[in-house]
Amino acid sequence: MLVGRVTSQLLTTPKALLKCSPSLCRFISGVIGSAERDRLHIQNTKVLRPGLMLGHNSDTKKWMVIHATYLSAAEAAGQTTLSVLASSGSGRFVANDNIKIVGPGGIPGEQDLGLLVTANADTLVVTTALVVAYPANSFLYKSAATDYDADVAQGILYEFTAVDDGLGNAADCEAMILTHGVVDSDEIIGSTNLSLGQLMDMTVGDIAHQIGFES
Repeated sequence: MLVGRVTSQLLTTPKALLKCSPSLCRFISGVIGSAERDRLHIQNTKVLRPGLMLGHNSDTKKWMVIHATYLSAAEAAGQTTLSVLASSGSGRFVANDNIKIVGPGGIPGEQDLGLLVTANADTLVVTTALVVAYPANSFLYKSAATDYDADVAQGILYEFTAVDDGLGNAADCEAMILTHGVVDSDEIIGSTNLSLGQLMDMTVGDIAHQIGFES
């Protein structure tokens, strides 16, 4: 049952995400906030596609789209202009996103880089300089200063969903979210090894989940 302004306006056949029987999967119904966008969907960013990785805000209980990329080269301490995977900066991030960084395997540890100043195709300019050097393939991701687990991938959107009330106004929406199962890794949108690892690891976050991948 939909509550208040929670709507689900667009229902279509899911992509071929699953590599196992649906009977062996677990799905939950969750609310995606009206501000969420599929930033890599050039036709309509308010239409969220199946295959998007989602984090769960343990405070608001809403689901959030994960936006992440890699450093394409090592960056020294003191840097505020960071080289990222080609063509991922301007697509996945926008000015005023709060950005965090963590090294491969968690070393160096996470640092909050503050608000994003500009996002170009292959660079991100942040407000807070790196405290230590970070190697290539470190992870950069959108994450509020107080993140409430919202930056941890814990589920995958299973169906096309629109954060729209049908009249062009943004609105919270109810969606089917996959939390357990085996999926086709080629169908995951905007993935990084960090996010895929979080989806496989049932010990992170506040929602029970465990997802495996095949290509």
